[in-house]
This record gives sequence, structure tokens and C-alpha cells, in this order.
Amino acid sequence: MVTKTWDDIVKHFKRVDVLVTNAGVAGGAAAEEYDFKDWQKILDVNVNGTFLFARAAGKHMIEQKIPGSIIMIGSMSGSIVNKPQKQSAYNAVCCSTLWQSHNWTDIA
Repeated sequence: MVTKTWDDIVKHFKRVDVLVTNAGVAGGAAAEEYDFKDWQKILDVNVNGTFLFARAAGKHMIEQKIPGSIIMIGSMSGSIVNKPQKQSAYNAVCCSTLWQSHNWTDIA
């Protein structure tokens, strides 16, 4: 789905200078009771979706020699625990978004 969407964007606009990711699927359950399918959905959308779009944009910018920007927006839940909300999966993926953004800084 990400590949087709990215290809459609590039086909329409020809050039992409900026990518902003802001995935935000959340769930609420105690970690010890969290359904694995719900956990996987949150990871797929928030972590994998963010990574796959950033990878596609980075590759496009490098190949086209575009001095672009990739902006990843994540929640403060990546660096603090919001109590009493029971959202272990959401907190985990917010932390992932925060750290992914640090690893994309060496592309340009």
C-alpha cells in the first residue's frame, strides 16, 4: 500500500521536497492483556508506515539530488508515560518514531 501510494504521489507531483509523517493509531489496554493483533496493527501503521514512507522519500531525494526534508511527528508519549492511560503499544511506537527520526539525519 505504501509503495503504490508513494508512486502515485511522485507520478502526480513529479518531485517531492518534503515528507511529513504523522501516523497516530492508538489503543488502550493493559500491557498484560493487550491483544497481539491490536499491537501488530499499531506497529504496522505507526512504525512500519512511518519507516516505509521515509525510506521511499529519502531514496527519491537522493536519486533526484533533491535537498529535501523528512519531518516525523510523534507524540510526547515516546518520552514519558501518560498515567493512568493504558497504552503500552502506543507509547512504544511513539518512542520508535522519535528514534527513527534521529537515524535519518545523515542522508543529505
